[in-house]
Amino acid sequence: MNMVSTLTNERERPMYLGFVGLTWGVGTILGPIIGGAFTDSSATWRRSFYINLCIGGLAAPFYLFLLPTAQPIGSHDRSIISRIKDLDSAGTIISTGAISSLVMAVSFPGGVYDWSSGQIIGLFVVTGVLWLAFVLQQRLSILTTPKNRLFPTMLLGSWEMEILFAQMALAQVIVTVPIYFIPLYFQFAKDISAFQSGVQLLPFILVLVFAVMLNGTLMAKVGYYMPWYLVGSMLALVGSVLLYTLDLDTSRAQIYGYSILAAFGVGLFSQAGFPVAQVKAAPEHLSQVVAFIGIGQVGGITLALTTALPTGSTTVRTFQSLPVTCSGRK
Repeated sequence: MNMVSTLTNERERPMYLGFVGLTWGVGTILGPIIGGAFTDSSATWRRSFYINLCIGGLAAPFYLFLLPTAQPIGSHDRSIISRIKDLDSAGTIISTGAISSLVMAVSFPGGVYDWSSGQIIGLFVVTGVLWLAFVLQQRLSILTTPKNRLFPTMLLGSWEMEILFAQMALAQVIVTVPIYFIPLYFQFAKDISAFQSGVQLLPFILVLVFAVMLNGTLMAKVGYYMPWYLVGSMLALVGSVLLYTLDLDTSRAQIYGYSILAAFGVGLFSQAGFPVAQVKAAPEHLSQVVAFIGIGQVGGITLALTTALPTGSTTVRTFQSLPVTCSGRK
């Protein structure tokens, strides 16, 4: 995201960020299908992670030799070592521990430990202490400087940036929860394989990618961004409410229709926060803006998964406890 922002102008940026969304969408399409194929085969699901190493190895030469060099503002005459020293190492370590302990504290209950267990209580205590330490470390610039702080606190005073941050986080929740639950629903409610359940996700992903590309292409030409948020939010809300109504008797056509409506709606604005925030920021703050909105994006995905995982575990156990019918389905 930082490289795209550095190497493009304000009119080009939404389109190229749309291509980033397209790449993400292709990966999301292929991920459940390839992962499901591995799961159903003798290779097991672990092989899915080895593919990342191969793809990363193939892409590395392009990153190293084809991308233009982009020097940060004010660092043309500085060595790499001096730039590394400017990194907020203390903030990175503390925030990593805080995020990891929070994710474990929310994900483990119900599946691994009880909510009242000592392990879960301990994780909540640890994450609370670490978050407090991180806030103080960033506020007081401990072991760093105000300029080099990990979290771009200077953006918190802008209500527009705060809204874009929240919008980005909530958009990722709308995207991530269906991606997690739709394959689970088909596996346990419709009794199909892991590979086939991944295929059922295609209508949602294809429409989502189309909407992201549509937004990236047209928003740069039209110049207005509020209509994308307004229309997209209404469609995403209706689609999400309809997805909430799914039960064992819901037809596939209904599921596809509901998921397409939600996907098209959220796709109209899910990536718009990056170009909009960069237009509203000063040129010297572009990297901080990308990081700020990126935190919202990753935070939304984390929020979605940490809240969906315990619910998903309960749902799986509920389906597994259903009586088996004469056709062999539960």
